[in-house]
Amino acid sequence: MISWIEGKLIEKWNQNSKKIAIVVCGGIGYEILILNRLINIIKLESKVNFWIHQVNREDAIILYGFEKRVERDFFRKIITVNGIGPKIAMSLLDNCSINDLWDAISNKDIERLIKCPGVGKRMAERLSVELKNKIDDLTTDIPPITISKDTNSYQKENQLNTIKDDLKETLKSLSYDEKEINLALSNVLSTSIHSHALNNKVIPIDTTLFDEILKEILLELNHKHSSKGT
Repeated sequence: MISWIEGKLIEKWNQNSKKIAIVVCGGIGYEILILNRLINIIKLESKVNFWIHQVNREDAIILYGFEKRVERDFFRKIITVNGIGPKIAMSLLDNCSINDLWDAISNKDIERLIKCPGVGKRMAERLSVELKNKIDDLTTDIPPITISKDTNSYQKENQLNTIKDDLKETLKSLSYDEKEINLALSNVLSTSIHSHALNNKVIPIDTTLFDEILKEILLELNHKHSSKGT
């Protein structure tokens, strides 16, 4: 069973709605179905890696490739739903971010789910019912913080991840629910941290950064609570 692959991208093309990449690893070219939004990002002859879900059929072995492990794991959850196959799962992941998809399923937001091509009302309802209690573990997989690769990158990455853990503890002490904490953390960290890391700028590791991110998270949480109240 192939779970992860790294190699050189030697070819990519569209096949109807399918997006296909050929990755050479160990002298073998693997044909991988990827999300539509990746096809124009990855460059030929570049080094790429994908988290893989392998499907074995009588007439073929099919590899589905994802940029992040949480995307691959969410894909696996989706295809456990009765009547939903890989094509619909790829459509959902292509048209919704992980955070939006998790939020829509958890809150039974049928209108948001049916905006994805191929997803009707009954299918969206099945997704909400069957996955609502199966995706909580995925919310703890907040994407790791990445920064520009300077000589101190690994030390800084560890420091930033410590800040992430401190933020979670602080928010728990304020009596916020773990689900909403994880969602807010993921949303804010994906923008705040990365904005500090643009153009190879050095990220200041101090209490100012912690306070700045905490303020953004609290604003988002308070906004969601206000919206629910209305």
